[in-house]
Amino acid sequence: MSKHISYTDRRAEPVYIGFDEPENKPKKPTNGFGSAATFFGVLGLLSTGIAVSTILTFLRSHDIIEPPPFGVRILIPFAGILVSGLALLCAFIGMFKKPRGYAILGGFLALIPIAGFVGLDRHLDRLMDQHEYERALRFQRNQTDLKIGEAIKNVLSYQKEKGRLPDGLDGNKLVIRLKDSWDNELRYEPSDHGFCVRSAGPDGKFETPDDCLRTQMVKSVYTSTER
Repeated sequence: MSKHISYTDRRAEPVYIGFDEPENKPKKPTNGFGSAATFFGVLGLLSTGIAVSTILTFLRSHDIIEPPPFGVRILIPFAGILVSGLALLCAFIGMFKKPRGYAILGGFLALIPIAGFVGLDRHLDRLMDQHEYERALRFQRNQTDLKIGEAIKNVLSYQKEKGRLPDGLDGNKLVIRLKDSWDNELRYEPSDHGFCVRSAGPDGKFETPDDCLRTQMVKSVYTSTER
């Protein structure tokens, strides 16, 4: 009696419960030079006056800091230009490899400070010059106002001594001895209720918008041409 033995050849198959069968997805290609170009492009953009020089100009315009030295105004932005040049080089190399998105972005960021460095520096110089001019003008006006105050005291002393305000001729004799910050004589102008002492201002011309003046009101006014 013979026995028949049968074998079933079955291969074990993995069973996944609750999970999708893993797939071997291809990795997305990367572009190291493109990423480096973007990094250096942002760094160069921030250091070429777009941030540094603008902040310094703002602080200077509000008298928070003194005028920045040459090293701060020129060397730091110039270092940013070098960084932007490095970004441009990385972007150029990165253009030969896909994906090119970061390489294009980095190249664009690098070109902004390189192209605008000279114009930005000139613009900031104009802002600084304008601020210095306005600061000097404020000082000159303040000094002129002190001279006008001194002239008013002379006129009031005359009134106290003579019992009346001086007429135009006598009043101007009192005030023309004083000059404003632009080396021009002051002018006395009597009125019905007092008088005014006027400076011609920076342009040296009376009755223009830049005149410096102060009006003094008095309770009792009497003017005469008698000596």
